[in-house]
Amino acid sequence: MTSNRKYHIFEHPQQANHFLFERWRELAEDAIATRGRFVVALSGGRTPQAFYRKLTELGEMDLWLKTHIFLADERFVAA
Repeated sequence: MTSNRKYHIFEHPQQANHFLFERWRELAEDAIATRGRFVVALSGGRTPQAFYRKLTELGEMDLWLKTHIFLADERFVAA
């Protein structure tokens, strides 16, 4: 089985946040263009906080109006 995974390694967290920000915008624009909406599940915790702060810089209101955000918890816990 072949994998299409790509790995990105950054020296500084700011570089990762910038990459994620630009990738978010690309995915959102593509999803909105093809399906009329962008649906994403976001995790909580401290790890993504800096990225979420950077998302507040995205001032494209049309994009936000067509974005549906769901909160997710990736931890495995018993029912």
